[in-house]
Amino acid sequence: MESVYLETTFISYLVARPSRDLLVAAHQQATQEWWANRRSEFENCVSQVVIDEASGGDPAEVQKRLAIIGRLRALDVKGKQRGRESFSSDRSENGRKRLPILSLFLSPFSFSFGEGGVVVR
Repeated sequence: MESVYLETTFISYLVARPSRDLLVAAHQQATQEWWANRRSEFENCVSQVVIDEASGGDPAEVQKRLAIIGRLRALDVKGKQRGRESFSSDRSENGRKRLPILSLFLSPFSFSFGEGGVVVR
């Protein structure tokens, strides 16, 4: 099973109250549809960075975000690579694995992980 890294905005859109801003509402809907229909196709992962970011703000919203995150695999951040976190995975051959990142920018699209990174269709 392929893994996908869920960044903080994805988690926030998943549980936030519906927005009146049309663009934000569209992102929320696309995120919720992906979660309902596609999440079982992937091992969904987060990092301590996501946990830390999701732990701030309105206590009721924090509780909703952490309820989702608590069911996901947490990866260890091993360093930075080109401005992004680089994650370790015990299933990769060399001890490190680049994971596709699912964010608000990718949530409405179908994607796969290829040799060059994330392939968006």
